[in-house]
Amino acid sequence: MRRLLRSSLEELALDEQGATLLVRAPAADVPVGARLVPPAGSERAERTATTLAPGLGLHTVAFDPLADRGAKLVLARRRGAEPEPPTPVRVHALLPGRAGELPRVLTVDVELPVDGKEVALRWDGAALVR
Repeated sequence: MRRLLRSSLEELALDEQGATLLVRAPAADVPVGARLVPPAGSERAERTATTLAPGLGLHTVAFDPLADRGAKLVLARRRGAEPEPPTPVRVHALLPGRAGELPRVLTVDVELPVDGKEVALRWDGAALVR
């Protein structure tokens, strides 16, 4: 799994200003949807995550750490039966480092409720906050 994740990350293009949100959910058992919603008044468009590896539950959304300040990453899963547990999701913000450096990685863990309600994480310019 780590080897596949590492090779997937190497395929992501991070330029000096661009960054990527990597959403990791359990394998395709319970599909998870992710979209980046711009803040009110922004001219930026809403973006739906691209599925990188459906069997592994990997999804990505490109974003600009400065221009997307205040944007919300909205996560949801399908509605499930009550005894079913919440769906754990790990979100990594891959932020470009300086020239020749590896990207910085910020990680947030959330659980998506069984009732299918959306969970939003807001990008405050430095971190994803609930």
